Amino acid sequence: MSIINPRFKNLFIKEEHNPYAECIQGLSNEPICVHSLLVKAEKYLKNKGETILYDDISLEEIVKRLVQNRPRVAIIGGSQDHPAHLLDEEYAYRSAVRIWYNGGVPFYFQLPII
Repeated sequence: MSIINPRFKNLFIKEEHNPYAECIQGLSNEPICVHSLLVKAEKYLKNKGETILYDDISLEEIVKRLVQNRPRVAIIGGSQDHPAHLLDEEYAYRSAVRIWYNGGVPFYFQLPII
């Protein structure tokens, strides 16, 4: 099964205001975080013996996707202080790769467990 779904590759969010088209902070901070996530995902999956053939994951490509208003998808994990969330990192990486291949922009964050 391919992780690329061609109907999503050219999907854009249609809204009047796109903060990434104008906000220099978003265009400097967010791409760095997305790039870091994708690089970590690639290393993790390669260590598992899986081949990752990314599209361009440069900062320029990430900025381009944000400015174009490509779908921004949040991946939410739990904190590592609870056994139920110890595998969240692997699933986050797999999700990030799939989101990227399908034309989106993945973001990852964790919520502490109370």
